[in-house]
Amino acid sequence: MKKLYLSMCAMLMIGSASFATNPAAPIEDDCAPNAATVGGAVIPNNSLYAITFIDAAFNFGRFSYFPESDGLFYDSGAALNVAMDTPFAMDYNPSDGLVYAILDNGSGTRNFHILDPVSGAITDLGAVVSSSGATNPSAMAIGTDGTVYITFGSGDLDSYDPGSGTATNIGALPAGGGSGLTYDFDNDRLIYASGTSDPSIFEINTTTGASSLLFNIVIPGAAGACSAQAIQYVGNGKAISSSTFDCSIIYTIDMATGATASLADPNPFDGSVKQFAYVNASTASGPACNDATVEVQSDLSIPFNGGTITNSINNLYAIDLNATGGVNDVHLYNYDPTDDAISVKTPVVTSTGPDQFFAMDYHPIENQVYILQNDGGARSLYLFDLDTGGTTLIDAMVSPGADVQAQDITFGSDGALYVTFQSGEIGLYDLSTNTMNAFADVGAAGTAGGVGLTYDFDNNRLLHASGTANIDVIAVALSDGSVSPVTSFTVPDGGCGGTSQGIEYVGGDKAVSSTTFGCDTVYTIDLLTGDAVAIRNPAVDDGFDVRIKDLMYIGMDVTLSPSSFVCDDIGANTVDVTITDYAGNVYTCTANVIIEDPSNFCGLSVDEFDASAIVLYPNPAGDQLQIQWSANEPLESVQIFDITGKQVLTQTMNQNAGLTLDVSELATGLYMVKFQSSAGTAVKRLIKQ
Repeated sequence: MKKLYLSMCAMLMIGSASFATNPAAPIEDDCAPNAATVGGAVIPNNSLYAITFIDAAFNFGRFSYFPESDGLFYDSGAALNVAMDTPFAMDYNPSDGLVYAILDNGSGTRNFHILDPVSGAITDLGAVVSSSGATNPSAMAIGTDGTVYITFGSGDLDSYDPGSGTATNIGALPAGGGSGLTYDFDNDRLIYASGTSDPSIFEINTTTGASSLLFNIVIPGAAGACSAQAIQYVGNGKAISSSTFDCSIIYTIDMATGATASLADPNPFDGSVKQFAYVNASTASGPACNDATVEVQSDLSIPFNGGTITNSINNLYAIDLNATGGVNDVHLYNYDPTDDAISVKTPVVTSTGPDQFFAMDYHPIENQVYILQNDGGARSLYLFDLDTGGTTLIDAMVSPGADVQAQDITFGSDGALYVTFQSGEIGLYDLSTNTMNAFADVGAAGTAGGVGLTYDFDNNRLLHASGTANIDVIAVALSDGSVSPVTSFTVPDGGCGGTSQGIEYVGGDKAVSSTTFGCDTVYTIDLLTGDAVAIRNPAVDDGFDVRIKDLMYIGMDVTLSPSSFVCDDIGANTVDVTITDYAGNVYTCTANVIIEDPSNFCGLSVDEFDASAIVLYPNPAGDQLQIQWSANEPLESVQIFDITGKQVLTQTMNQNAGLTLDVSELATGLYMVKFQSSAGTAVKRLIKQ
């Protein structure tokens, strides 16, 4: 399920439990201006900045890093030769969007700096001195709230205010040296690495300074005294690390088990990595709450749920291939994967024009929609505006094997873009460097042909569908690109020979899919059993002269507080909304909800008189209505109102005995019966046959 939050700005902003990330990176976003960037520069998402101990041809560079797949790609165009002597620490501050570094500028002191990762410009903010007077800061980590934590060779662990230069002691380090430090934003703790050869990994409470040993790690391929000074937490219980002193390896650490895995040699840094700073911003723009006005119904219910104040629950977008007009349109269905209820929500969201579109998906971190379009015999990637249908060219999609027939695209929850090609190749495309990297080859598994591709967020894998009529679904592991069979099924469309190009994972081991080439149905696939069930025929059910080319599902889990209203809430109300996306990111927003009662249904009811003491029969009623009550207070009047609030019958009395009303003149329908007694009023519903 691709969970998306719609906030309508100049570009559609989309706000994605498997992977949580640092918030608020300064990425391009029409809804969130980049006011906090250094010199107006924008830090590319998925940036893993590295700084080296050795001052060689350059000592500062950038990788693109995708934690789910461990894709690590060096960006040679971002290499910098920063004017500094010895770097000691560096980290990215998610609260202000700046990169900070502790550098020795040759004066013998170690100073705190702002470091522009695009231009290499540095701004000196003064010397770093610990709460005990130590002048040897060693490592730094910055929390999601902007708190700076610094270790010192003296053994101090301090929080540090760059503005005033004040250090406040948190506690003593559990082991000497002050080597590696990172902030675990999933668990609000510091991770500290100390020692060489087999470094010890500790957790430290950010409030009390209390620490405990987690495990010792074995650095893969290390020879000699290698530290974990460049340790950097990247989410989902994983850290990436490297070593100083010419230990040429970049590796990951499983924070649950301590297991390590090699990723790459840090060259071309011409030296070992001293520190990392990782930028990933899945919460750069969150969901938007919509203010709403709702009316009290005749049964005193107040229709209010998440769909009242959010506009992207259970949205299934579909690219059609118009059979007669040659125009691609995007339609919108309301689709609930729990019961497969599906209906047209917006017949045409936008027209993409006469050019042939193949696939679309959204970037869960950059918060924009991308589309794959035919481009002069090849296929290119574009930004796509769902509001206007406008497109902005990104790049031609060419596989590592030179195939120009891209078939489908999908994003992982970390923003990695996977592209499948007709040759069976699956590439991993780096949006920041416009490079296509080899990732997997599904043709090698006997399933040649790159048709449908989707991301299975429950199992953190890709699902690839190929074949016609009889479809094979395979899983592609994000860790190494290896493939394994999942299921096979027959397209439930009379053997039309259509593919499953529109496959889209929607959660709970279920996918929804569509077919091209003369097939009409939208259907679901049970990935455990292989059962495929048709749920919609756009041509028959909706009158669309179309073939669905691709699907993009958008859903979210919404919690409301308050979650319901009663008559006492008439007027303005504030609702706190919590939305959780498929990546486990949690967003909050506030909506203003106005409750109105234009028919005065609530005015008919005051809960001072126990309505259970009154019995109406028969109900539904024919010509006569019998009324009995067991209350001590006599009834004073009975009034009947129709669903518009108009009084249609009234009778006054002062009695405890039963009562018979002639309702033969009332039209068939729903009515509200109001009872007045000395204790107050009560209302019951009446159905007239």
